[in-house]
Amino acid sequence: MTYPATEILALRRTLGGLEARNTSLAVERTDGVSIDAILQVQLRRWYLDLLDHADPRLLAPENIASEVSFTAGTDGATILLPERCRRAFSVRLRGWAHSVPILPASEFTGVLRRQRNPYTAATPVAPVAVMAQDIGTTHQPAVYAWPADSGIAHLSAVVDRGEHIYILDPSALATMPQSNILIDI
Repeated sequence: MTYPATEILALRRTLGGLEARNTSLAVERTDGVSIDAILQVQLRRWYLDLLDHADPRLLAPENIASEVSFTAGTDGATILLPERCRRAFSVRLRGWAHSVPILPASEFTGVLRRQRNPYTAATPVAPVAVMAQDIGTTHQPAVYAWPADSGIAHLSAVVDRGEHIYILDPSALATMPQSNILIDI
């Protein structure tokens, strides 16, 4: 589901007890503290952490194949991910029998070594993909995939679409921070 930031903020205010239930009574703070601004920062941190670390079932992965840069070579395919990509899950190149999970960058050396041996190299029936480096590094994140083919058919990932849009599974709303903001400030 896609939620505008205003809807997430309203939900957070409700969960934090900041929405008036009795309209005949009002509590105001006039010391210059913007509770909504504090909540927006808190929600943004929560959302980015969710994209980076949460169980994929709580997220809403998208097919971002049309947003990547693809280069096929004799040593495999290089897929440059957009900078706003927070995490990539699986990929399928044209000609492959199925999608495969994208292995973490820590496995890059071993995967590359196996591609140099004709007996352990990937095939269209048993393809392989691995992150070239961790997302969030100073370089543009990339995925290497073997065997290379003529194009990318599908790439499942979560992408940060900006501070005004939250894209997630509704079940992730249960992980929203619920501290009492009036006591914390």
